[in-house]
Amino acid sequence: RRVQPDRWLIEREAVLDYYRELRNDAVRVARLYESFRPVRESEGGRISGYQLDILGEEEFLRAVGLQQGDIVRAVNSMPMTSQSRAEFFIGEFLKENLNAIVLDIERNQQPQKLVYLIR
Repeated sequence: RRVQPDRWLIEREAVLDYYRELRNDAVRVARLYESFRPVRESEGGRISGYQLDILGEEEFLRAVGLQQGDIVRAVNSMPMTSQSRAEFFIGEFLKENLNAIVLDIERNQQPQKLVYLIR
């Protein structure tokens, strides 16, 4: 539930139900992963974030405030430089080690924060 323009309250159980449903469908999982494409620095080619090109799970992505073309630069201040970093946060959520998630994104070349409070 969106409570401010850049802030959401997330029900942990609702997201867990969604996750359970999603993980049982390999095609949906693949499309979601494919929706986030690495952004590489011009020098060195290192990954500096992941740009959203919605190929799957559009309803979910829009519900959490993400838009086509957004670039996720960091999650909870950890730069998104590899897929394994994103997977780390999924694991922490599943272990109930996260009560909040802050996405640092770039939208239309402007930095923005999206905050999710988990209940």
